[in-house]
Amino acid sequence: MTAVAGAAGPALSDVIAYGDACNHAIFTDEELAIGVGRLVASGLMEPAASDRLTLTPSGVELAGRRTGGLFGQVDSVLRLLSHVELVEGRWDVEVDSITAAVRTYQDRVRRR
Repeated sequence: MTAVAGAAGPALSDVIAYGDACNHAIFTDEELAIGVGRLVASGLMEPAASDRLTLTPSGVELAGRRTGGLFGQVDSVLRLLSHVELVEGRWDVEVDSITAAVRTYQDRVRRR
């Protein structure tokens, strides 16, 4: 959720990059479908396009209360989410969109 706190929302490749930076692993298709799906069903996030996510007003408010730096924000957001009634949901993202986003991220990493 901290990865999507910007006004326009990040590209899916940016969400994947943030997850890799925090966990040293790339999200699986299932992790993205369930994780984003829960945030969407709970009214905190919405898909803005097949490869972009954005926060709802409630999500912006929650993200605005996070504290810490890049890594500390993860724990902060998890604490904030523990006070939200999360609804189960599933994001119906195209596997091709995830594959393209992973490729975009990996290409970026290779260029560094």
